[in-house]
Amino acid sequence: KQNTDTYYWDRYKTLIKKKLPVQVVNNLDLDTDVIMDNIENPKLNTFDIRGMVVGHVQSGKTGNYSGLLCKAADAGYKFIVVIAGGMNNLRNQTQKRLNEYFVGTDNNQDLEIKKYGKSDDSKQPISLTTSKSDFNKSDADKNSLNFDNSNSPILIVIKKNVKTLTNVIKWLKSSKKKVITNHAMLLIDDESDYASVNYKEEEDPTQINSKIRELLNLFQKKSYVAYTATPFANIFIDYKAETINHGKDLFPKDFIYSLDAPSNYSGAKKYFLQNEKDGPQLIKIDDYKNNFALVQKKAFIVTELPESLKDAIRAFIINISIRYLKGQNNESNSMLIHVTRFTDVHNQVSNFVNIYFNTLKNSILSFGKLKNPELQSSDIKALKETFDKRYTSYSYTFEEILNISTTFIKEVIIREVHQKAKLPIDYKNPINVIAIGGVSLSRGYTLEGLNVSYFIRNSLFYDTLMQMARWFGYRYEYEDLCKLYIPEEIADNFARIDEAIDELNETLNEMREQEKTPEDFGLWVKFFPDTQLQVTAKNKSKDTEDVIFKINLDGIFKEKAILDIEKEKQRKKLRHRTNK
Repeated sequence: KQNTDTYYWDRYKTLIKKKLPVQVVNNLDLDTDVIMDNIENPKLNTFDIRGMVVGHVQSGKTGNYSGLLCKAADAGYKFIVVIAGGMNNLRNQTQKRLNEYFVGTDNNQDLEIKKYGKSDDSKQPISLTTSKSDFNKSDADKNSLNFDNSNSPILIVIKKNVKTLTNVIKWLKSSKKKVITNHAMLLIDDESDYASVNYKEEEDPTQINSKIRELLNLFQKKSYVAYTATPFANIFIDYKAETINHGKDLFPKDFIYSLDAPSNYSGAKKYFLQNEKDGPQLIKIDDYKNNFALVQKKAFIVTELPESLKDAIRAFIINISIRYLKGQNNESNSMLIHVTRFTDVHNQVSNFVNIYFNTLKNSILSFGKLKNPELQSSDIKALKETFDKRYTSYSYTFEEILNISTTFIKEVIIREVHQKAKLPIDYKNPINVIAIGGVSLSRGYTLEGLNVSYFIRNSLFYDTLMQMARWFGYRYEYEDLCKLYIPEEIADNFARIDEAIDELNETLNEMREQEKTPEDFGLWVKFFPDTQLQVTAKNKSKDTEDVIFKINLDGIFKEKAILDIEKEKQRKKLRHRTNK
Protein backbone atom coordinates (compact mmCIF):
# COMPACT_ATOMS: atom_id res chain seq x y z
CA LYS A 1 0.00 0.00 0.00
CA GLN A 2 2.81 2.39 0.91
CA ASN A 3 4.30 2.07 -2.60
CA THR A 4 0.98 2.55 -4.43
CA ASP A 5 -0.48 5.72 -5.92
CA THR A 6 -3.93 5.88 -4.31
CA TYR A 7 -5.58 7.94 -7.05
CA TYR A 8 -8.84 6.01 -7.41
CA TRP A 9 -9.24 5.29 -3.70
CA ASP A 10 -8.64 8.92 -2.71
CA ARG A 11 -11.40 10.10 -5.07
CA TYR A 12 -13.82 7.47 -3.74
CA LYS A 13 -13.00 8.22 -0.10
CA THR A 14 -13.52 11.96 -0.62
CA LEU A 15 -16.93 11.29 -2.18
CA ILE A 16 -18.27 8.91 0.48
CA LYS A 17 -17.05 11.12 3.33
CA LYS A 18 -19.83 13.52 2.34
CA LYS A 19 -22.45 10.80 2.76
CA LEU A 20 -21.23 8.47 5.52
CA PRO A 21 -20.07 8.91 9.15
CA VAL A 22 -16.30 9.09 9.65
CA GLN A 23 -16.19 5.78 11.53
CA VAL A 24 -18.02 3.97 8.73
CA VAL A 25 -15.53 5.32 6.15
CA ASN A 26 -12.59 4.32 8.38
CA ASN A 27 -13.99 0.79 8.76
CA LEU A 28 -14.46 0.54 5.00
CA ASP A 29 -10.84 1.60 4.50
CA LEU A 30 -9.64 -1.03 6.99
CA ASP A 31 -11.85 -3.81 5.61
CA THR A 32 -10.73 -3.23 2.02
CA ASP A 33 -7.09 -3.16 3.18
CA VAL A 34 -7.59 -6.60 4.74
CA ILE A 35 -9.16 -7.94 1.54
CA MET A 36 -6.34 -6.41 -0.56
CA ASP A 37 -3.86 -8.21 1.72
CA ASN A 38 -5.64 -11.49 0.90
CA ILE A 39 -5.65 -11.10 -2.87
CA GLU A 40 -2.33 -10.99 -4.71
CA ASN A 41 0.11 -8.34 -5.88
CA PRO A 42 -0.67 -7.80 -9.60
CA LYS A 43 3.04 -7.28 -10.32
CA LEU A 44 3.81 -10.97 -9.66
CA ASN A 45 4.17 -13.32 -12.62
CA THR A 46 1.41 -15.78 -11.82
CA PHE A 47 -1.27 -16.36 -9.17
CA ASP A 48 -4.75 -17.79 -8.73
CA ILE A 49 -6.60 -16.49 -5.66
CA ARG A 50 -10.10 -17.65 -4.64
CA GLY A 51 -11.72 -15.81 -1.74
CA MET A 52 -15.03 -14.61 -0.35
CA VAL A 53 -16.39 -11.62 1.56
CA VAL A 54 -19.46 -12.18 3.72
CA GLY A 55 -21.65 -9.19 4.53
CA HIS A 56 -25.20 -8.71 5.73
CA VAL A 57 -28.27 -8.32 3.53
CA GLN A 58 -28.47 -4.71 2.28
CA SER A 59 -25.48 -3.74 4.46
CA GLY A 60 -23.33 -1.99 1.85
CA LYS A 61 -21.49 -4.81 0.04
CA THR A 62 -21.55 -2.74 -3.17
CA GLY A 63 -19.82 0.10 -1.32
CA ASN A 64 -17.22 -2.36 -0.05
CA TYR A 65 -16.34 -3.88 -3.41
CA SER A 66 -16.38 -0.40 -4.96
CA GLY A 67 -13.62 0.50 -2.53
CA LEU A 68 -11.86 -2.78 -3.26
CA LEU A 69 -11.80 -2.29 -7.02
CA CYS A 70 -10.56 1.30 -6.54
CA LYS A 71 -7.62 0.00 -4.50
CA ALA A 72 -7.07 -2.88 -6.93
CA ALA A 73 -6.91 -0.42 -9.84
CA ASP A 74 -4.43 1.69 -7.88
CA ALA A 75 -2.30 -1.41 -7.26
CA GLY A 76 -2.22 -2.26 -10.98
CA TYR A 77 -5.10 -4.64 -11.71
CA LYS A 78 -5.83 -3.85 -15.37
CA PHE A 79 -9.01 -5.83 -16.08
CA ILE A 80 -11.90 -5.71 -13.54
CA VAL A 81 -15.07 -7.74 -14.00
CA VAL A 82 -18.12 -7.34 -11.75
CA ILE A 83 -20.80 -10.01 -12.13
CA ALA A 84 -23.82 -8.25 -10.66
CA GLY A 85 -26.61 -10.75 -10.09
CA GLY A 86 -29.02 -12.37 -12.52
CA MET A 87 -31.50 -9.56 -13.22
CA ASN A 88 -31.23 -6.52 -15.49
CA ASN A 89 -32.44 -4.12 -12.80
CA LEU A 90 -29.67 -5.20 -10.41
CA ARG A 91 -26.96 -5.04 -13.10
CA ASN A 92 -28.10 -1.58 -14.17
CA GLN A 93 -28.22 -0.34 -10.57
CA THR A 94 -24.72 -1.71 -9.89
CA GLN A 95 -23.33 -0.08 -13.05
CA LYS A 96 -24.78 3.29 -12.00
CA ARG A 97 -23.10 3.03 -8.62
CA LEU A 98 -19.73 2.03 -10.07
CA ASN A 99 -20.01 4.90 -12.54
CA GLU A 100 -20.59 7.19 -9.57
CA TYR A 101 -17.80 5.70 -7.42
CA PHE A 102 -15.13 4.74 -9.96
CA VAL A 103 -15.71 5.52 -13.65
CA GLY A 104 -16.81 9.14 -13.15
CA THR A 105 -19.09 9.36 -16.19
CA ASP A 106 -22.58 8.11 -17.01
CA ASN A 107 -24.03 8.39 -20.53
CA ASN A 108 -21.26 10.84 -21.46
CA GLN A 109 -22.06 13.07 -18.47
CA ASP A 110 -19.33 13.82 -15.90
CA LEU A 111 -20.20 12.81 -12.35
CA GLU A 112 -19.25 14.36 -9.01
CA ILE A 113 -16.26 12.11 -8.34
CA LYS A 114 -14.34 13.66 -11.26
CA LYS A 115 -14.11 16.89 -9.27
CA TYR A 116 -11.91 15.25 -6.63
CA GLY A 117 -8.19 14.70 -6.70
CA LYS A 118 -5.87 15.42 -9.59
CA SER A 119 -7.84 15.06 -12.79
CA ASP A 120 -5.73 12.76 -14.96
CA ASP A 121 -7.20 11.83 -18.35
CA SER A 122 -4.62 9.11 -18.80
CA LYS A 123 -6.11 7.31 -15.80
CA GLN A 124 -9.75 7.62 -16.87
CA PRO A 125 -11.27 4.15 -16.35
CA ILE A 126 -12.68 2.55 -19.49
CA SER A 127 -16.10 0.97 -18.98
CA LEU A 128 -17.22 -1.42 -21.71
CA THR A 129 -20.74 -1.50 -20.26
CA THR A 130 -23.19 1.30 -19.48
CA SER A 131 -26.05 1.87 -17.06
CA LYS A 132 -28.42 1.00 -19.89
CA SER A 133 -26.65 -1.84 -21.68
CA ASP A 134 -24.87 -5.06 -20.72
CA PHE A 135 -21.67 -6.24 -22.45
CA ASN A 136 -21.91 -6.34 -26.22
CA LYS A 137 -19.00 -7.85 -28.18
CA SER A 138 -19.62 -5.65 -31.24
CA ASP A 139 -19.55 -2.45 -29.16
CA ALA A 140 -16.42 -3.64 -27.36
CA ASP A 141 -14.68 -4.35 -30.68
CA LYS A 142 -15.31 -0.74 -31.74
CA ASN A 143 -13.14 0.45 -28.83
CA SER A 144 -10.10 -1.24 -30.43
CA LEU A 145 -8.71 -1.75 -26.94
CA ASN A 146 -5.20 -2.96 -26.44
CA PHE A 147 -4.26 -3.93 -22.90
CA ASP A 148 -0.60 -3.18 -23.54
CA ASN A 149 -1.18 0.36 -24.83
CA SER A 150 -3.63 1.49 -22.13
CA ASN A 151 -2.69 2.92 -18.74
CA SER A 152 -6.31 2.90 -17.63
CA PRO A 153 -8.12 0.05 -15.90
CA ILE A 154 -10.87 -1.59 -17.93
CA LEU A 155 -14.20 -2.31 -16.22
CA ILE A 156 -17.15 -4.42 -17.29
CA VAL A 157 -20.30 -4.91 -15.21
CA ILE A 158 -22.27 -7.87 -16.48
CA LYS A 159 -25.36 -9.88 -15.64
CA LYS A 160 -24.85 -13.44 -14.41
CA ASN A 161 -25.93 -14.92 -17.71
CA VAL A 162 -24.43 -17.64 -19.92
CA LYS A 163 -24.72 -15.61 -23.12
CA THR A 164 -23.09 -12.52 -21.61
CA LEU A 165 -20.23 -14.50 -20.08
CA THR A 166 -19.71 -16.25 -23.41
CA ASN A 167 -19.50 -12.90 -25.22
CA VAL A 168 -16.84 -11.63 -22.81
CA ILE A 169 -14.81 -14.83 -23.25
CA LYS A 170 -15.04 -14.63 -27.06
CA TRP A 171 -13.96 -10.98 -27.02
CA LEU A 172 -10.93 -11.77 -24.86
CA LYS A 173 -10.01 -14.77 -27.00
CA SER A 174 -10.10 -12.60 -30.12
CA SER A 175 -6.70 -11.26 -29.03
CA LYS A 176 -5.39 -14.61 -30.34
CA LYS A 177 -3.68 -15.30 -27.03
CA LYS A 178 -4.53 -18.54 -25.28
CA VAL A 179 -3.70 -16.97 -21.91
CA ILE A 180 -3.27 -13.29 -21.01
CA THR A 181 0.02 -13.20 -19.15
CA ASN A 182 0.93 -9.54 -18.69
CA HIS A 183 -2.16 -8.16 -16.97
CA ALA A 184 -3.96 -9.14 -13.78
CA MET A 185 -7.72 -9.60 -13.56
CA LEU A 186 -9.94 -9.00 -10.54
CA LEU A 187 -13.28 -10.79 -10.81
CA ILE A 188 -15.93 -9.75 -8.27
CA ASP A 189 -18.86 -12.17 -8.13
CA ASP A 190 -21.76 -10.41 -6.41
CA GLU A 191 -24.58 -12.61 -5.06
CA SER A 192 -22.07 -15.44 -5.49
CA ASP A 193 -24.31 -18.09 -3.93
CA TYR A 194 -26.79 -17.50 -6.75
CA ALA A 195 -26.13 -19.49 -9.98
CA SER A 196 -22.32 -19.52 -9.55
CA VAL A 197 -22.26 -22.72 -7.48
CA ASN A 198 -22.00 -25.99 -9.39
CA TYR A 199 -24.78 -28.35 -8.31
CA LYS A 200 -24.11 -30.98 -11.01
CA GLU A 201 -21.40 -33.58 -11.42
CA GLU A 202 -17.80 -32.38 -11.21
CA GLU A 203 -16.96 -33.33 -14.81
CA ASP A 204 -20.10 -31.67 -16.20
CA PRO A 205 -20.64 -28.46 -14.20
CA THR A 206 -23.51 -26.01 -14.63
CA GLN A 207 -23.10 -23.55 -17.51
CA ILE A 208 -22.59 -20.39 -15.47
CA ASN A 209 -20.12 -22.09 -13.13
CA SER A 210 -18.27 -23.43 -16.16
CA LYS A 211 -18.15 -20.01 -17.88
CA ILE A 212 -16.85 -18.21 -14.78
CA ARG A 213 -14.05 -20.77 -14.48
CA GLU A 214 -13.29 -20.48 -18.20
CA LEU A 215 -13.06 -16.68 -17.86
CA LEU A 216 -10.63 -17.03 -14.94
CA ASN A 217 -8.52 -19.51 -16.88
CA LEU A 218 -7.91 -16.93 -19.64
CA PHE A 219 -5.63 -15.02 -17.25
CA GLN A 220 -2.35 -16.18 -15.78
CA LYS A 221 -2.80 -13.67 -12.94
CA LYS A 222 -6.27 -13.57 -11.40
CA SER A 223 -8.07 -12.95 -8.13
CA TYR A 224 -11.66 -14.12 -7.70
CA VAL A 225 -13.60 -12.52 -4.82
CA ALA A 226 -17.12 -13.75 -4.13
CA TYR A 227 -19.53 -11.47 -2.25
CA THR A 228 -22.67 -12.68 -0.51
CA ALA A 229 -24.74 -12.32 2.65
CA THR A 230 -25.70 -16.01 2.58
CA PRO A 231 -22.49 -18.01 2.04
CA PHE A 232 -23.86 -21.48 2.82
CA ALA A 233 -23.75 -22.89 -0.71
CA ASN A 234 -20.27 -21.41 -1.26
CA ILE A 235 -18.64 -23.05 1.74
CA PHE A 236 -20.32 -26.34 0.80
CA ILE A 237 -18.41 -26.48 -2.52
CA ASP A 238 -16.04 -29.47 -2.64
CA TYR A 239 -12.68 -27.86 -1.89
CA LYS A 240 -10.86 -30.54 -3.91
CA ALA A 241 -13.00 -30.18 -7.06
CA GLU A 242 -10.85 -29.59 -10.14
CA THR A 243 -10.99 -30.86 -13.71
CA ILE A 244 -8.63 -30.68 -16.70
CA ASN A 245 -11.23 -28.89 -18.83
CA HIS A 246 -12.55 -26.43 -16.25
CA GLY A 247 -9.76 -25.96 -13.73
CA LYS A 248 -10.44 -25.39 -10.02
CA ASP A 249 -13.97 -24.92 -8.77
CA LEU A 250 -14.97 -21.69 -7.01
CA PHE A 251 -14.46 -22.80 -3.40
CA PRO A 252 -12.96 -19.79 -1.52
CA LYS A 253 -9.81 -21.72 -0.66
CA ASP A 254 -7.60 -18.74 0.23
CA PHE A 255 -9.75 -16.61 2.53
CA ILE A 256 -13.22 -15.78 3.82
CA TYR A 257 -13.58 -12.36 5.39
CA SER A 258 -16.66 -11.54 7.44
CA LEU A 259 -17.75 -7.89 7.54
CA ASP A 260 -19.17 -6.55 10.79
CA ALA A 261 -22.55 -4.86 10.57
CA PRO A 262 -22.20 -1.13 11.35
CA SER A 263 -24.05 0.22 14.38
CA ASN A 264 -26.49 2.12 12.15
CA TYR A 265 -27.52 -1.02 10.27
CA SER A 266 -31.05 -2.39 10.74
CA GLY A 267 -30.88 -6.15 10.39
CA ALA A 268 -32.60 -9.28 11.66
CA LYS A 269 -31.85 -8.54 15.30
CA LYS A 270 -33.62 -5.19 15.26
CA TYR A 271 -36.69 -6.71 13.63
CA PHE A 272 -36.96 -10.21 15.06
CA LEU A 273 -34.73 -10.66 18.12
CA GLN A 274 -35.27 -7.52 20.18
CA ASN A 275 -38.14 -5.87 21.95
CA GLU A 276 -40.32 -4.15 19.37
CA LYS A 277 -39.81 -0.82 21.17
CA ASP A 278 -36.06 -1.07 20.52
CA GLY A 279 -36.29 -1.24 16.77
CA PRO A 280 -38.61 -0.91 13.79
CA GLN A 281 -42.17 -1.93 14.41
CA LEU A 282 -42.94 -5.57 13.63
CA ILE A 283 -46.59 -6.13 12.77
CA LYS A 284 -47.57 -9.80 12.75
CA ILE A 285 -50.44 -10.60 10.39
CA ASP A 286 -52.69 -13.59 9.74
CA ASP A 287 -55.65 -12.20 7.78
CA TYR A 288 -53.84 -12.70 4.45
CA LYS A 289 -54.76 -16.41 4.41
CA ASN A 290 -58.13 -15.78 2.83
CA ASN A 291 -56.59 -13.62 0.07
CA PHE A 292 -53.07 -14.93 -0.59
CA ALA A 293 -52.08 -18.56 -0.19
CA LEU A 294 -48.52 -19.14 1.02
CA VAL A 295 -48.21 -22.02 -1.44
CA GLN A 296 -49.43 -20.49 -4.68
CA LYS A 297 -49.80 -21.63 -8.24
CA LYS A 298 -49.40 -19.53 -11.36
CA ALA A 299 -53.17 -19.59 -11.94
CA PHE A 300 -53.96 -18.28 -8.43
CA ILE A 301 -56.83 -15.76 -8.48
CA VAL A 302 -56.76 -12.71 -6.20
CA THR A 303 -60.25 -11.54 -5.26
CA GLU A 304 -59.50 -8.66 -2.88
CA LEU A 305 -56.81 -7.16 -0.63
CA PRO A 306 -56.61 -8.23 3.03
CA GLU A 307 -57.26 -5.48 5.55
CA SER A 308 -53.64 -5.73 6.79
CA LEU A 309 -52.36 -4.74 3.33
CA LYS A 310 -54.74 -1.78 3.22
CA ASP A 311 -53.45 -0.81 6.66
CA ALA A 312 -49.86 -1.01 5.36
CA ILE A 313 -50.71 1.29 2.42
CA ARG A 314 -52.23 3.78 4.85
CA ALA A 315 -49.11 3.54 7.05
CA PHE A 316 -46.97 4.34 4.00
CA ILE A 317 -48.95 7.55 3.39
CA ILE A 318 -48.56 8.50 7.06
CA ASN A 319 -44.80 7.80 6.90
CA ILE A 320 -44.37 10.11 3.92
CA SER A 321 -46.37 12.79 5.75
CA ILE A 322 -44.16 12.54 8.84
CA ARG A 323 -41.00 12.73 6.76
CA TYR A 324 -42.37 15.83 5.02
CA LEU A 325 -43.20 17.39 8.39
CA LYS A 326 -39.63 16.61 9.50
CA GLY A 327 -38.28 18.43 6.46
CA GLN A 328 -37.23 15.21 4.67
CA ASN A 329 -39.29 15.93 1.56
CA ASN A 330 -36.25 15.71 -0.74
CA GLU A 331 -35.79 12.00 -0.03
CA SER A 332 -37.35 8.99 -1.76
CA ASN A 333 -39.90 6.80 0.02
CA SER A 334 -40.63 3.21 -0.96
CA MET A 335 -43.12 0.54 0.04
CA LEU A 336 -42.52 -3.13 -0.76
CA ILE A 337 -45.34 -5.60 -1.45
CA HIS A 338 -43.93 -9.11 -1.84
CA VAL A 339 -46.60 -11.81 -1.74
CA THR A 340 -45.68 -14.15 -4.61
CA ARG A 341 -43.08 -15.06 -7.24
CA PHE A 342 -45.60 -15.25 -10.08
CA THR A 343 -45.88 -12.33 -12.49
CA ASP A 344 -49.56 -13.01 -13.22
CA VAL A 345 -50.36 -12.70 -9.52
CA HIS A 346 -48.29 -9.48 -9.35
CA ASN A 347 -50.53 -8.06 -12.07
CA GLN A 348 -53.66 -8.88 -10.07
CA VAL A 349 -52.27 -7.49 -6.81
CA SER A 350 -51.20 -4.34 -8.63
CA ASN A 351 -54.70 -3.84 -10.01
CA PHE A 352 -56.28 -4.11 -6.56
CA VAL A 353 -53.60 -1.86 -5.00
CA ASN A 354 -54.27 0.75 -7.69
CA ILE A 355 -58.02 0.60 -7.05
CA TYR A 356 -57.65 0.96 -3.28
CA PHE A 357 -54.94 3.63 -3.44
CA ASN A 358 -56.89 5.75 -5.93
CA THR A 359 -59.98 5.56 -3.73
CA LEU A 360 -57.88 6.65 -0.75
CA LYS A 361 -56.21 9.40 -2.78
CA ASN A 362 -59.53 10.82 -3.96
CA SER A 363 -60.85 10.85 -0.40
CA ILE A 364 -57.74 12.68 0.85
CA LEU A 365 -58.03 15.29 -1.90
CA SER A 366 -61.78 15.72 -1.33
CA PHE A 367 -61.92 15.78 2.47
CA GLY A 368 -58.31 16.40 3.58
CA LYS A 369 -58.74 20.11 4.31
CA LEU A 370 -62.19 19.92 5.89
CA LYS A 371 -62.99 19.82 9.59
CA ASN A 372 -63.64 16.38 11.09
CA PRO A 373 -63.11 14.61 7.72
CA GLU A 374 -63.21 11.17 9.37
CA LEU A 375 -66.93 11.73 9.98
CA GLN A 376 -67.50 12.34 6.27
CA SER A 377 -65.36 9.62 4.71
CA SER A 378 -64.85 5.97 5.69
CA ASP A 379 -61.43 6.05 3.99
CA ILE A 380 -60.27 9.00 6.12
CA LYS A 381 -61.69 7.25 9.18
CA ALA A 382 -59.59 4.16 8.37
CA LEU A 383 -56.51 6.35 7.86
CA LYS A 384 -57.07 7.92 11.29
CA GLU A 385 -57.49 4.49 12.88
CA THR A 386 -54.13 3.43 11.46
CA PHE A 387 -52.53 6.63 12.77
CA ASP A 388 -54.07 6.25 16.24
CA LYS A 389 -52.98 2.60 16.44
CA ARG A 390 -49.50 2.68 14.91
CA TYR A 391 -48.17 6.17 15.75
CA THR A 392 -48.83 6.76 19.44
CA SER A 393 -45.33 8.12 20.18
CA TYR A 394 -45.43 11.07 17.75
CA SER A 395 -46.32 14.64 18.62
CA TYR A 396 -47.94 15.34 15.26
CA THR A 397 -51.71 15.49 15.13
CA PHE A 398 -53.79 13.58 12.60
CA GLU A 399 -54.93 16.91 11.17
CA GLU A 400 -51.28 17.82 10.40
CA ILE A 401 -50.68 14.40 8.82
CA LEU A 402 -53.79 14.61 6.66
CA ASN A 403 -53.17 18.20 5.61
CA ILE A 404 -49.59 17.57 4.42
CA SER A 405 -50.65 14.39 2.59
CA THR A 406 -52.77 16.48 0.22
CA THR A 407 -49.56 18.06 -1.12
CA PHE A 408 -47.89 14.82 -2.30
CA ILE A 409 -50.61 12.19 -2.67
CA LYS A 410 -50.91 12.78 -6.45
CA GLU A 411 -47.20 12.08 -6.84
CA VAL A 412 -47.24 8.56 -5.32
CA ILE A 413 -46.67 5.99 -8.06
CA ILE A 414 -47.30 2.23 -8.15
CA ARG A 415 -44.83 0.03 -10.02
CA GLU A 416 -44.56 -3.67 -10.71
CA VAL A 417 -40.98 -4.96 -10.61
CA HIS A 418 -40.37 -8.00 -12.81
CA GLN A 419 -38.81 -8.83 -16.16
CA LYS A 420 -42.00 -7.99 -18.07
CA ALA A 421 -42.66 -4.69 -16.30
CA LYS A 422 -43.20 -1.82 -18.74
CA LEU A 423 -42.11 1.00 -16.42
CA PRO A 424 -38.94 0.75 -14.27
CA ILE A 425 -38.42 2.42 -10.91
CA ASP A 426 -36.09 5.37 -11.41
CA TYR A 427 -34.60 6.99 -8.31
CA LYS A 428 -32.71 9.65 -10.26
CA ASN A 429 -35.00 12.20 -8.59
CA PRO A 430 -36.80 11.72 -5.24
CA ILE A 431 -39.98 9.67 -5.66
CA ASN A 432 -42.69 8.05 -3.54
CA VAL A 433 -43.32 4.55 -4.89
CA ILE A 434 -45.21 1.38 -4.01
CA ALA A 435 -43.21 -1.52 -5.50
CA ILE A 436 -44.94 -4.85 -6.16
CA GLY A 437 -42.62 -7.70 -7.06
CA GLY A 438 -41.03 -11.03 -6.30
CA VAL A 439 -37.92 -12.55 -7.84
CA SER A 440 -36.62 -9.24 -9.22
CA LEU A 441 -36.77 -7.77 -5.70
CA SER A 442 -35.38 -10.86 -3.96
CA ARG A 443 -31.66 -10.27 -4.40
CA GLY A 444 -29.40 -7.26 -4.28
CA TYR A 445 -31.79 -4.64 -5.61
CA THR A 446 -32.19 -1.65 -3.29
CA LEU A 447 -35.48 0.16 -2.77
CA GLU A 448 -34.44 3.63 -1.65
CA GLY A 449 -36.19 5.02 1.41
CA LEU A 450 -37.95 1.71 2.07
CA ASN A 451 -40.07 2.22 5.19
CA VAL A 452 -43.08 -0.12 4.85
CA SER A 453 -42.77 -3.77 3.81
CA TYR A 454 -45.61 -6.25 3.36
CA PHE A 455 -44.10 -9.72 3.11
CA ILE A 456 -45.70 -13.17 3.12
CA ARG A 457 -43.32 -15.12 0.85
CA ASN A 458 -41.94 -18.15 2.65
CA SER A 459 -39.07 -20.47 1.82
CA LEU A 460 -37.60 -23.56 3.42
CA PHE A 461 -34.04 -22.47 2.57
CA TYR A 462 -31.92 -20.18 4.75
CA ASP A 463 -30.31 -18.37 1.82
CA THR A 464 -33.47 -17.87 -0.25
CA LEU A 465 -35.50 -16.46 2.65
CA MET A 466 -32.76 -14.21 4.03
CA GLN A 467 -32.04 -12.65 0.63
CA MET A 468 -35.67 -11.57 0.29
CA ALA A 469 -35.38 -9.26 3.31
CA ARG A 470 -35.13 -6.00 1.37
CA TRP A 471 -36.14 -4.09 4.52
CA PHE A 472 -32.70 -4.70 6.06
CA GLY A 473 -30.26 -1.86 5.58
CA TYR A 474 -29.61 1.75 6.59
CA ARG A 475 -32.54 3.96 7.57
CA TYR A 476 -30.87 7.21 8.58
CA GLU A 477 -33.31 9.61 10.32
CA TYR A 478 -36.40 7.48 9.63
CA GLU A 479 -35.65 4.14 11.28
CA ASP A 480 -38.43 4.81 13.79
CA LEU A 481 -40.99 4.90 10.97
CA CYS A 482 -40.13 1.52 9.43
CA LYS A 483 -42.86 -1.10 9.58
CA LEU A 484 -42.78 -4.74 8.58
CA TYR A 485 -46.05 -6.63 8.08
CA ILE A 486 -45.23 -10.35 8.24
CA PRO A 487 -46.75 -13.69 9.39
CA GLU A 488 -45.48 -14.89 12.76
CA GLU A 489 -44.16 -18.22 11.45
CA ILE A 490 -42.00 -16.46 8.84
CA ALA A 491 -40.70 -14.01 11.44
CA ASP A 492 -39.69 -16.99 13.62
CA ASN A 493 -37.83 -18.53 10.67
CA PHE A 494 -35.86 -15.31 10.14
CA ALA A 495 -34.85 -15.33 13.82
CA ARG A 496 -33.58 -18.92 13.59
CA ILE A 497 -31.62 -18.26 10.41
CA ASP A 498 -29.99 -15.18 11.94
CA GLU A 499 -28.87 -17.36 14.84
CA ALA A 500 -27.23 -19.78 12.39
CA ILE A 501 -25.52 -16.92 10.53
CA ASP A 502 -24.17 -15.51 13.79
CA GLU A 503 -22.62 -18.85 14.71
CA LEU A 504 -21.11 -19.21 11.22
CA ASN A 505 -19.58 -15.72 11.51
CA GLU A 506 -18.09 -16.69 14.88
CA THR A 507 -16.53 -19.71 13.17
CA LEU A 508 -15.12 -17.53 10.38
CA ASN A 509 -13.61 -15.14 12.94
CA GLU A 510 -12.11 -18.10 14.83
CA MET A 511 -10.56 -19.34 11.57
CA ARG A 512 -9.03 -15.92 10.97
CA GLU A 513 -7.66 -15.68 14.52
CA GLN A 514 -5.98 -19.06 14.05
CA GLU A 515 -4.51 -17.77 10.76
CA LYS A 516 -5.96 -20.68 8.83
CA THR A 517 -7.56 -20.78 5.40
CA PRO A 518 -10.92 -22.36 4.48
CA GLU A 519 -8.93 -25.15 2.83
CA ASP A 520 -7.61 -26.40 6.18
CA PHE A 521 -10.34 -25.31 8.60
CA GLY A 522 -13.61 -27.21 9.04
CA LEU A 523 -16.65 -25.02 8.34
CA TRP A 524 -20.15 -25.84 9.53
CA VAL A 525 -23.66 -24.36 9.59
CA LYS A 526 -26.20 -24.91 12.34
CA PHE A 527 -29.32 -26.89 11.36
CA PHE A 528 -32.71 -26.89 13.14
CA PRO A 529 -34.11 -30.45 12.95
CA ASP A 530 -37.34 -29.45 14.72
CA THR A 531 -38.34 -27.25 11.76
CA GLN A 532 -38.71 -27.73 8.00
CA LEU A 533 -35.91 -25.22 7.34
CA GLN A 534 -33.03 -26.35 5.11
CA VAL A 535 -29.65 -24.59 4.95
CA THR A 536 -29.66 -24.53 1.15
CA ALA A 537 -30.93 -26.62 -1.74
CA LYS A 538 -29.94 -30.30 -1.51
CA ASN A 539 -28.10 -30.25 -4.83
CA LYS A 540 -25.88 -27.45 -3.47
CA SER A 541 -25.03 -29.39 -0.31
CA LYS A 542 -24.23 -32.72 -1.96
CA ASP A 543 -20.64 -32.59 -0.67
CA THR A 544 -21.56 -32.05 2.99
CA GLU A 545 -22.15 -34.41 5.87
CA ASP A 546 -24.28 -34.14 8.99
CA VAL A 547 -22.54 -34.03 12.35
CA ILE A 548 -24.43 -34.35 15.62
CA PHE A 549 -22.90 -32.42 18.51
CA LYS A 550 -23.44 -33.63 22.04
CA ILE A 551 -23.51 -30.68 24.42
CA ASN A 552 -22.43 -31.07 28.02
CA LEU A 553 -24.74 -29.00 30.24
CA ASP A 554 -22.98 -29.94 33.49
CA GLY A 555 -22.85 -26.87 35.71
CA ILE A 556 -25.01 -24.84 33.30
CA PHE A 557 -28.52 -23.74 34.27
CA LYS A 558 -30.98 -24.07 31.38
CA GLU A 559 -34.69 -23.42 31.61
CA LYS A 560 -37.34 -23.29 28.94
CA ALA A 561 -40.91 -22.06 29.48
CA ILE A 562 -43.74 -22.58 27.00
CA LEU A 563 -46.94 -20.55 27.39
CA ASP A 564 -50.08 -20.89 25.30
CA ILE A 565 -51.11 -17.68 23.59
CA GLU A 566 -54.79 -18.68 23.50
CA LYS A 567 -56.59 -17.10 26.46
CA GLU A 568 -59.04 -19.97 26.99
CA LYS A 569 -56.21 -22.52 27.25
CA GLN A 570 -54.47 -20.28 29.77
CA ARG A 571 -57.66 -20.10 31.87
CA LYS A 572 -58.12 -23.90 31.79
CA LYS A 573 -54.54 -24.54 32.88
CA LEU A 574 -54.78 -21.93 35.61
CA ARG A 575 -58.05 -23.47 36.92
CA HIS A 576 -56.50 -26.96 36.79
CA ARG A 577 -53.43 -25.84 38.75
CA THR A 578 -55.56 -23.95 41.31
CA ASN A 579 -57.83 -26.98 41.88
CA LYS A 580 -54.82 -29.23 42.14
